[in-house]
Amino acid sequence: TDILHVLSMFKERREPNRSRCEYITQLQLDLGELFGYIPDLVEMFLDTFGPAEAFEFMEASDAPRPLVIRANTLKTRRKDL
Repeated sequence: TDILHVLSMFKERREPNRSRCEYITQLQLDLGELFGYIPDLVEMFLDTFGPAEAFEFMEASDAPRPLVIRANTLKTRRKDL
């Protein structure tokens, strides 16, 4: 998330001897390791959404889905479940 902070205002926050490409490469490696995605998929997300949105997307995708029970309403009623 420090890299995201730097990339949000790159000109003011970057280290003088590092390029934007180096920050993006490090972010790709970090996100791939954190969320368990392959590097090509992380690169696609970063190209599609940008750094901050890609992180939010991967974080949201990693959250567990709510438990849902489907039932045939012709054979049973909701309160019987």
